[in-house]
Amino acid sequence: MADVLSERQKDRFKAIRLLAEGTNVNEVARKMHKDPRWVSRTRDRFKELGSLKDRSRPGAPKKLTEADRKRLVKQVQGKERRSLRKTAKSFKTKDHGQVGRETIRTNLKASGLFPHRKRKVPRLTPDQKRRRVAFARKYRRYDWTKCAFWDETEFELYATPNRKNDIVWDKKGAEYRAGKVAHPPKFKFGAAITVHGPTRIVRYTGTIDSTKYIEMVDKVIPDLNRLFKKGEWTWVQDGASPHTSKMTLSHLKSVVPDLFPTDDWPANSPDDNPAENVFGFTESEVNAKSPETIKSLEGKIRAVWKKLTPQYCRSCIEALPARLKQMIDSGGEYVYEVKLPAKT
Repeated sequence: MADVLSERQKDRFKAIRLLAEGTNVNEVARKMHKDPRWVSRTRDRFKELGSLKDRSRPGAPKKLTEADRKRLVKQVQGKERRSLRKTAKSFKTKDHGQVGRETIRTNLKASGLFPHRKRKVPRLTPDQKRRRVAFARKYRRYDWTKCAFWDETEFELYATPNRKNDIVWDKKGAEYRAGKVAHPPKFKFGAAITVHGPTRIVRYTGTIDSTKYIEMVDKVIPDLNRLFKKGEWTWVQDGASPHTSKMTLSHLKSVVPDLFPTDDWPANSPDDNPAENVFGFTESEVNAKSPETIKSLEGKIRAVWKKLTPQYCRSCIEALPARLKQMIDSGGEYVYEVKLPAKT
């Protein structure tokens, strides 16, 4: 009989056998490394049904059979670049065909796997965490929809994959580190993101100083005045030196309607800026096309950028309050994936 039982049913059988032998609920839980509530539910289910099977489910039926789940685990466990989106595109079942990301996530976690991201960013210091929490508390209810979020980025020709998508599903405690190609060619640019869509890409070379930064800003100002038809918007930037020099701040105050307080933006906080979400999405789309020359890299970046919709940019910005709440709840840790509240 044990040969035809699923792993879940084997656990239930063991729990029922121990209970029948006179072992109490807490002792069974300790022996099986389970929660006592699980033992109680297992006992009650067995009394009700007289079998080890699940109760009939009121919701939608399971989309993955036990065989499907084992095949899914074999496909992704310990494999690099296995984001939920990529896995959902490639994994198909016999009965339901392609399934969604949440189905993939639920079944991987039920199989004891967890998402591991390769460590790339430095660890935050206690003071940085404190400042991030203070920022999140102050601006959690701020109206971010009137903001233009500026940032610069660089895409490498042989890129280290975006950490949001370069996920390895494995047992808890496993750790992976990002590799890197030495001195790859890069395409560097800056841009601003708004709820009405992105501005143009402004390419730059070398390092950015105040003069170069001002020139870049001036190129996107017309785009922002077009996107915000009433001309009312706030320029948001991080605290990088070229952004906060006296010359830069003086110029910004003369060309933007409103400037977000530069002293309030916490250091080492790229996850606060929705522009980083858009850059991350663009990078994953470009990397999937595997450009082989810097010209090809630039062309693919611009092609993806042109397809960015106002709806996508808005979703990144409107997720910021939930991101800040998670930052508060975690004590200032990085927020890689936003858990949006359920819609009612």
